[in-house]
Amino acid sequence: MRAILLASALAALSLPVAAQDRRPDRELRAVPGAAPQEDAAAGLDAQTRLALAEAVLRQLRVHYPPRGERARGIATVVTWGLNPDGTISRTPQVVSQDGVTAANRREAAAQAAAAIRAIEAAAPFALPRQYYAAWSRLTIRFDERM
Repeated sequence: MRAILLASALAALSLPVAAQDRRPDRELRAVPGAAPQEDAAAGLDAQTRLALAEAVLRQLRVHYPPRGERARGIATVVTWGLNPDGTISRTPQVVSQDGVTAANRREAAAQAAAAIRAIEAAAPFALPRQYYAAWSRLTIRFDERM
């Protein structure tokens, strides 16, 4: 799944990541050897952005069930806000869906509902508080690769 973390200028990159733990007071770290790349908009390097994106995805994946054959090709983009303690501050909303056809329209609605349920079930999110400005508002793309 490609993660898009908007409004905080986070972007998922194709770098390996390891987390120290899930507690919000502990900083996540990227796997050594990945080259940092500064992101002027967020003030975070690529390793930190990736570590944050992976931390969010890891917490969502356990709550997002695989969908049926008809859901293949559907991607649902959902946005929501978080409080500093990881609880939801802004109700998750579907921003867009790609790959919806007449044949899979019912599955598209079910996938959107499943994405929102996954967000609600994953809360409170365990993320490092020192980066709250970067994860206070999240936008994630849910698809079959998640």
